[in-house]
Amino acid sequence: MAMMPFFAKEKFLVLRTCTFISFGCFGAVPVVHMALLRGFHDDQVQVILYPMLWEGLFYIGGAMIYMSRIPERFYPGRFDVLFGSHQIWHVCVVMAALVHFHMVTNHFEWRWNHPCHADVSLKLSNLHSRSVIRQNIYLTMK
Repeated sequence: MAMMPFFAKEKFLVLRTCTFISFGCFGAVPVVHMALLRGFHDDQVQVILYPMLWEGLFYIGGAMIYMSRIPERFYPGRFDVLFGSHQIWHVCVVMAALVHFHMVTNHFEWRWNHPCHADVSLKLSNLHSRSVIRQNIYLTMK
């Protein structure tokens, strides 16, 4: 979509920005689902939820600054090279990526220390054998 020439026109700025914001918001759907299932005070939800809110704040805040063309709107020509809305947006994207990295590493650490307690019939030691995998798949299909 970003590569479509007509979509890059100035008249589509708000639509383009809102489209990209909506793409980012789809990432929150699984987290909200998990929070509704487990409760907002669940440990795993806490590890993900608050960093994701910060991440969204950076992404949406940066997109709003870019869309509103602040500060060059108030001082035309003064921010053409440095500190324009596009550069501020890029800084916000980098900050959101850092928050995302922090969130993912914390969630990995949490998951490492809190393994899944599901009863798994296929043991990890048997993963090398394709016949065992096929046999387990066949048994589950019956």
